[in-house]
Amino acid sequence: MSDVRVEIDAASLDAIAQDPEILAVLVRKAQEVKAKAVAIAPRQSGDYAGKFKLRSGVKNGKAYAQVANTDPAANVIELGARGGKNPKHRVLGRALQSIRED
Repeated sequence: MSDVRVEIDAASLDAIAQDPEILAVLVRKAQEVKAKAVAIAPRQSGDYAGKFKLRSGVKNGKAYAQVANTDPAANVIELGARGGKNPKHRVLGRALQSIRED
């Protein structure tokens, strides 16, 4: 049996983290998460479903893509409220989970 040794060059990792192709993959996945979140969002008023935003770019040398909801009630909708008044919907968490399972 032969031993395999892998050495990772930090400069190469930095270059990969900023690569436009990596950013494109992250954006495509984030678009899938956003679409799923919009599809499963509760629709009492429709405001929440319409306020999902996707942000992407390179920050601190690393590509990123982020899906967030800008509705003022987003925390209550996502996490619920005490006393069972508003159930937690976990829209973003469930959307992300569904993409991971695909």
